[in-house]
Amino acid sequence: MRSQQEMEEAIRLFQEEDERWRGIVAQMSKEEQTQFYLAVEEASGRWIGSESLLEDDPED
Repeated sequence: MRSQQEMEEAIRLFQEEDERWRGIVAQMSKEEQTQFYLAVEEASGRWIGSESLLEDDPED
């Protein structure tokens, strides 16, 4: 079993990476975000984006 310190370090690294990719995605257009989330879903098998991104945009 891993030590508490190793577990805390793993959580910290996870949170840092989570913040980094979310910051990048926040700067993308809605279309780019949708493409990103679809690529993640294809690679990981799970949807991490907002359901609203899947809805048709009346401006399209």
